Order: sequence, then C-alpha cells, then structure tokens
Amino acid sequence: MIFPEFLQQGDLITIVSPSGAIDGEVIEQAAAAIRRLGYSVKIAEHAKGKHHRFSATDEERLADLQSALDDPHTRVILCGRGGYGLTRIVDRLDFSKFIENPKFVVGFSDITALHAALLTKAKCCSVHGQMAKAFVGYDATLDKKDAENPEVAESVEELLNILTGVRRRQTYFSYNQRSRVARDKVKGRLFGGNLSLIYALRGTDLDITKQSGILYIEDIGERMYSIDRMMQNLRMSGVFGRIKGLIVGKFTDTDIDSSFGSIEDLIFNVTKGYDFPILFDIPFGHVDRNLPIINGSVATIAANALTFKTKK
Repeated sequence: MIFPEFLQQGDLITIVSPSGAIDGEVIEQAAAAIRRLGYSVKIAEHAKGKHHRFSATDEERLADLQSALDDPHTRVILCGRGGYGLTRIVDRLDFSKFIENPKFVVGFSDITALHAALLTKAKCCSVHGQMAKAFVGYDATLDKKDAENPEVAESVEELLNILTGVRRRQTYFSYNQRSRVARDKVKGRLFGGNLSLIYALRGTDLDITKQSGILYIEDIGERMYSIDRMMQNLRMSGVFGRIKGLIVGKFTDTDIDSSFGSIEDLIFNVTKGYDFPILFDIPFGHVDRNLPIINGSVATIAANALTFKTKK
C-alpha cells in the first residue's frame, strides 16, 4: 500500500471541488487560512464555480481533479465539499502519474468514491476528514478550546497532525456502552466512509467491500429503512463474513422509526450471528468533530479503542 510523503512548510495544497458547488468566498477564505499556516495554495480552475448543483460540468470537474492528481508539485489535494457528483466521473480517472508521485487526498461524504478509487486502483492511502470550509477562520496560534468552534478546530488540528506526520499512531475510543468491544485484539486495513457511497459502488470496479479489513461507516439524512436496506445488502453479499471489525461513526439527521429502534439496534440486528467487534460513536462523519481516519492504513481494535498507523 502506498503511503504519501508528509506535508512540509511551503508545500503546495491544491483545492478542488469534484462534486457539489461551494461558495467561492469560502474557498478563498480557506486558502487564506492555509497560507497563514505556511503552505502554498492552488485553487483549481473550477473549484469556485457552479453548474446546476455541481461546481462545474462533468468534463470540467474531471479535468480539474485529473490535473491535481497528476501535478508533481501538489503534496495534498483538499476537496472543497461533498454533495454529489463524483460517481459521474471517478471511473474515468487515470492514476498512472499519481502512482509515480502520490499525494494525500482529503475529504469525506461524496469523496468516499475517490477514496474507493485510490484504494482499489492506486493502492494508496488517503484521508477521510474535514474539507475546505473547516479551515475558514482556523488559527493555529489559538488553543482549540478558545476557537469559535472548538470541535471543528480540533478536527483541523488533528488533520494537520496526520498530514505532517506528527504522530506515529492515532487512537479513538468508543464510550458508547453498547459497543461490542474486542475480546482479543483484531488487526486489518481500514476501508469505508459514507455508507450510501459504499453501497452505490457495490458491483463496480471500485467496490471496496471485497476487502477483509476493518470497515468504517457514517451517513447523513438517510431514513432508517434505507440504512437497514444498505446494511442488509452487505449482510447478504457476505461482507460481514469477511471483515475483522465494524467502526460506526455518526449517523446524523436520521428519522426516528420504532420499527428499527436506534442505530445500535439496527446494526446489532443485521450483524446477528457475527462476533466481530463493533465500536459505536467514533468521532467522524457529518458533524463538527469529524476527526481524520487514514483510509487503507493498518489498524487494530483492542477493547473499546481503534488505533491506526499514521506513518509508513
């Protein structure tokens, strides 16, 4: 598995918007904040654009993303936002130049499709984490507890710690009493992201559910029956017979449906008969405290803790 080089002062971060449209002023403010941190910033040609719900046409977004992947000077590709759009172009990406000069790709939500492509096609680690908007107003000189939004500030700080190689490993704990903790330590590569995108890519060349590592999932705005349907699909196709563990982030803006109970009830029901550890409420997803996860990294689950390597 390829692990990109860490970010250093003066390195180039390229901001792209391969999915939905984002306010151009947000992109400019994020770029200014990143420059204050000591990095160079390039804004992709159509990153601030708008074409219906997208940042640009499919061809323009594809060209922007391909250019960033190919650019030998770019050290990090930071996505502007998620939304929708990557599944329209992701299968047309060419990773041949990227593999020769890999860099970290950062994003979540719809960017799950890009993480999947990097894992299956390029065999490269990437970062599931906060995007451009989170950098707006970020001040590294402030203690995060004094920031306007301490949880977003913590998420950006931890993202930078990973991108710059500050830590050898990262550990997140589950304090949810319903977590099925690991009786014995389990080990595997992390793969996953947004459940709807994982489901949408099933049966394609970018299907990550063929992996046998540790699956992590989150989602937003899905009805409980829809979450159940997607999870039942994973069950029926044998995914739960392959994985070593399940990491559940935040499922935000879901409906309350007594047919399924809580998200914990739903997941325990669909995984009935399997004994792999399940950790709930790990801090990632469509929430302010969206801490980074290295997709493709070797990880362990021990008791109620998820630990993954943040270095080669």
